[in-house]
Amino acid sequence: MRQFLKMAVGCFALCTGVFAQNVGVDLSGQDNPQERYEHFNKMKNVGNGLIIGGVVLGTTGVALSVVNSLKAVDADTYWVYSNGWGQTLYYEYDGKKYYSYKELSDAIDERQGSLLRKAGVWMIVGSVGYTAMVAGIPVRIVGRVKANEYKNKIPTAYVVPNGVKLVWNF
Repeated sequence: MRQFLKMAVGCFALCTGVFAQNVGVDLSGQDNPQERYEHFNKMKNVGNGLIIGGVVLGTTGVALSVVNSLKAVDADTYWVYSNGWGQTLYYEYDGKKYYSYKELSDAIDERQGSLLRKAGVWMIVGSVGYTAMVAGIPVRIVGRVKANEYKNKIPTAYVVPNGVKLVWNF
């Protein structure tokens, strides 16, 4: 199994390196500032989406992780019912009756483990969200700067009433 995983990771690394060299940017619209402006404007919008989505996902993930962790801390509350002479009749936990402490202990451990696993999953979701947010910041900045640069290069046209078209750049 270990050999298979090593081979799969090696093939993945090799293939992504080869394909990454073949993927290029379409430079056919390089002379057309309008197309370049639209490209970088889309890039700016993608950056905005990554930032907003990352903040929402990250905050939700961390908040739900904290909630599940606090529930796990409070998950060991149970009731003991005795007959009045010091003998325990049964334990009540989470709406169920347990007649031995071992059964009760196992149920509490299972519940706490479940809550802590959920907290871990939500923490991973939060870290993915914050990673997306951090990745979106430079994408937005580059898109905004380049879009403004190409926006200024788009020729402005003015049509005179006779039908003559005047074009100038600033």
